[in-house]
Amino acid sequence: MKKSVVEKNIAKIFEKSGKSVFDKLLNLYYLYDLLYVKTYDDFNNSPEGFYSFLLEHYDCIVRCLPGCSFDRIMNECASVREWLKYCIKDVYVKNYSDIVSEIKPSSKSVILDVGAGNIPTSSIIIAKDAGRVGAMDKRFRIPNKTLNNLNVDARRELFNARTDIDGYDMVVGRFPCSAIDSIVYVCNKYNKPYFIETCDCEIPSPEVFYKRWGIDKPVQEIKQFWKMADEKMKENSLYNLWQIMLPELDKNIQFNGLYAYNMGSSNNDVEKLIAYIKVRNQMRAHAEEGNRTVDNNKEVETIDADELVEEHSTNEM
Repeated sequence: MKKSVVEKNIAKIFEKSGKSVFDKLLNLYYLYDLLYVKTYDDFNNSPEGFYSFLLEHYDCIVRCLPGCSFDRIMNECASVREWLKYCIKDVYVKNYSDIVSEIKPSSKSVILDVGAGNIPTSSIIIAKDAGRVGAMDKRFRIPNKTLNNLNVDARRELFNARTDIDGYDMVVGRFPCSAIDSIVYVCNKYNKPYFIETCDCEIPSPEVFYKRWGIDKPVQEIKQFWKMADEKMKENSLYNLWQIMLPELDKNIQFNGLYAYNMGSSNNDVEKLIAYIKVRNQMRAHAEEGNRTVDNNKEVETIDADELVEEHSTNEM
């Protein structure tokens, strides 16, 4: 692709971006993905590739950021690279994604990944071995075209009790916040397996939870609930209120630390698998950190194309 065409698009993206230099630079990742990310390896290596892309077009970026010093721009470029590394290389995301890949019902299972994040790393990892993955969140920083190449379908919405899960073989989510109890409710209703890494970001009080799901609980039982929860959380720092509330929606739900799941007949195998994958990925992460050498002089591959398809939806950004 001609450099002038790329830089014309860089200028357009900068015009539409907010005031923050970090955000302006990060929004260029959308363009980089459109041009260079075709495979999982491309995505996995994109933090360094994107950094090289920013350096390659440094003169254009300077023109688009009048008044910014060299040090400021270079520091912001490095910050964007580190943020992308955090999103793409995080071992905890890898743990969750690998567990899902191992416990899915079959090699061709279609999975819905709820709360995948605007860089849906978990969905992309799972999609390497799944039939198809739906990534659900409000916004994505990766274009639909790139996600489709990676076997991922973007669903820009939030999960709730009325979400249609027909066509999916399994529903999963890592820290899906307000969707946690809705996932359990909907999957139990339609007899679908699910696997969630829970969080307490938007956990409701027992009173709100019971009212939300039409569960009639006397005041005395709610007081007992709080007492039991307090005792359990003192015993185990990984314990949270979901472990008392969610069984009200699915009596067969299982818990392992922050993980909540119901995989039907496979429930007994999940606990051992979780322990194995955590240890394996932690060892791999240490090995990679010890052996990693980064070639900062590596140039981004040039694409032979006459022009860029300039009409990419602003709704995706």
